Amino acid sequence: MVETVALAVGVSSDIELGDRDFDRAFLVRGITARTLLGPELRKGLLALPDHAPRFELHDGRTTLSWTGSVSHTKTDLFPSAARDFLVMLRAHIACA
Repeated sequence: MVETVALAVGVSSDIELGDRDFDRAFLVRGITARTLLGPELRKGLLALPDHAPRFELHDGRTTLSWTGSVSHTKTDLFPSAARDFLVMLRAHIACA
């Protein structure tokens, strides 16, 4: 909510990456984020829509967080899409 207000009044800015679905789903700030978030990584984040993912890159550190659910029949705290994204991210950083 705070980010939405900041964008609306021009205090914050969103970098569009030219990927309509990704640009609608995520707020991107910073040149490093633009460079890092290539098509494969954007696709990986978009694979987590039911988990409200949040990916942050700041001062050389990355953070990925998401929501999960626990019920008596299913535990979905570490979705395979999150694991897959982290593996892709690690490979991408290693090649950079």
